[in-house]
Amino acid sequence: MTSIRRWLLAWLCGGLLLVFVIASLTVYRAARTEANELFDYELQQIAVSLPRAIVPAPGGKINDHKLDTFSDDRIVVQTWDEDGYSTYVSAQEFSSFPFHDGLRDATAHGAEWRIYGLHQANRLVQISQPIAVRRALAARLAWRTVWPLWALLPLTALLIWYLVGRGLRPVSLLSESLEQRSAHTLTPIDMTPDMPLELKPLAIALNHLLSRLDIAQQAQRVFVADAAHELRTPLTALKLQLQLAERDGAFERHPQLLHKLDERLNRTIYLVQQLLTLAREDSNQDARMLPVDLAEIARQAVGDFSLQAEQSQIDLGLIITPADSAATSFVIDGESAALAIMLSNLIANAINHVPIGGHIDVRLQANDTQVVLEVLDDGPGIAQAELGRVLDRFFRGEHTRSVGSGLGLAIANRIAQKHGATLTLGNRCDGQSGLSAGVTFTRIV
Repeated sequence: MTSIRRWLLAWLCGGLLLVFVIASLTVYRAARTEANELFDYELQQIAVSLPRAIVPAPGGKINDHKLDTFSDDRIVVQTWDEDGYSTYVSAQEFSSFPFHDGLRDATAHGAEWRIYGLHQANRLVQISQPIAVRRALAARLAWRTVWPLWALLPLTALLIWYLVGRGLRPVSLLSESLEQRSAHTLTPIDMTPDMPLELKPLAIALNHLLSRLDIAQQAQRVFVADAAHELRTPLTALKLQLQLAERDGAFERHPQLLHKLDERLNRTIYLVQQLLTLAREDSNQDARMLPVDLAEIARQAVGDFSLQAEQSQIDLGLIITPADSAATSFVIDGESAALAIMLSNLIANAINHVPIGGHIDVRLQANDTQVVLEVLDDGPGIAQAELGRVLDRFFRGEHTRSVGSGLGLAIANRIAQKHGATLTLGNRCDGQSGLSAGVTFTRIV
């Protein structure tokens, strides 16, 4: 996957390295050219300023030790008199250099030389220097110029890395802002004054998309709510007519038909009620959160389902830890009606799946920062392949035998999300069969 950050860093650092290499080569060539010019000038100055005291002696050649300072640059000094007789050589092994007037390059003694010859009154002067010495000195001069640039290369690369990260930071902030949103948060992106100009078109396009999605979701919620509301009246009327027909004895010959009609009608009415609840929870995005005692809601919900559980021969109980609710607060910020619906759906789901003689425990625990609500049953649990889909709307397991709409857990999950929590479902791992449904809330201290 292409990364803008890596792409920028690779090209900027690669380009910087290429520029440094080209600059180094350019500096080296310039330093070498200037060094050659300086060395040529040095040869000329030595030739011009060579002491006149170097003259032939009666017994042979003169070696003037004042010229030893030229040995550092491996400069060879030669002089001849006007008759061409060699009067001085600073290094005897190079005495075979022939004289030529002016600057020239020559190859001798297995090396390349730069030679300058000068014709003076009463003598000839020739100064020679190995070209390898010039190159070495030019390289040292170039290195002295270039090494500060190469020393700054890591710092420059680090600066590029920092500036690229800083420049792309607004993109990361926008991405994090979108990542933190829930699927139901479609409010526009805040167009702050410090937003970079390059990101504003993207933010505007995203706001237009969010606006269209909000309109589409709102239309869907209105349609579901209107459809459910419109179905309530004819279904209620049909229920009354069915009861009247039963009183008149219209179904005395076919009692099973009456039972099937009543069961399917009750299921349809329950589905409509769940659709209305779901539409109300979806549309109530900005519900006002108030301090709510979750222990009171749990007691009320267990009391409401106690008769139904008793008729199904199910042991329904409430466990509050610690037992004295006054010792620990179970107060959270929430909407009491929505929380009651959430817990009711979880208990109803457990009752529908627990066999006769089963147990359902509603557990409420609190610590310093959290309140944990958990509904445990000893039913058959959920197949591992279906655990990832049980919170989907209208999903019913393949082996589900109870009457339902497939919306109860979806509604409970939606309410949990609205309260900043997540509904977690899983098969019990305490050695017993059954399902565990838990929601963790932030406790008001």
